[in-house]
This record gives sequence, C-alpha cells and structure tokens, in this order.
Amino acid sequence: MDQAKPPKASLAGWRQLVWLNPDSSHELLWDYGMCADTGRGAAVRDLIAKALKGPLPPSQEQVLVELNNDPKLVYHCGLPAEATELVSTIL
Repeated sequence: MDQAKPPKASLAGWRQLVWLNPDSSHELLWDYGMCADTGRGAAVRDLIAKALKGPLPPSQEQVLVELNNDPKLVYHCGLPAEATELVSTIL
C-alpha cells in the first residue's frame, strides 16, 4: 500500500518570522503621574458637587483653566461619571 506523504513545510514569510522571534528588548515604562498629589482633584470634586446643585459664580473659572492645563485631572475628580448629570443640570 502507498503511504501518505507528509505535507510540505511552507516557508514562513518575513512577517511571520518577526512574530516567531519577537524583539527581546525589555524596556521598563513608568507612569510618573501614578502617585501624583490629587489635592487639586478634591477641590474640583467639591466644585462639581456645587455645580450639580446650581450654577457656579464666574469667579470659579479658574477650575476651567486648571482642567485645560491638566487633562488627566478630570479622571481623578470623578467628572466622567457625573458628566451627564452635570450637563442636565446646566441645561
């Protein structure tokens, strides 16, 4: 009887070879903002709580300047979770 021949091994393309042999550079990445002081975040949280109850006075525009200077501050003060309620209060 005729024995079955094994399939021919296909040559891998250069893209597959890169995947099979990944780059071995193990560079350490560090998030310098991970343990940053969130004292400003507490002040912003207080102002958000006030804004949810009613309009803020124009003197509170400094918070907008702080948010523009530090976009990640929004995530420390909980604004994304309360944004829809805040917008509905404004409207």
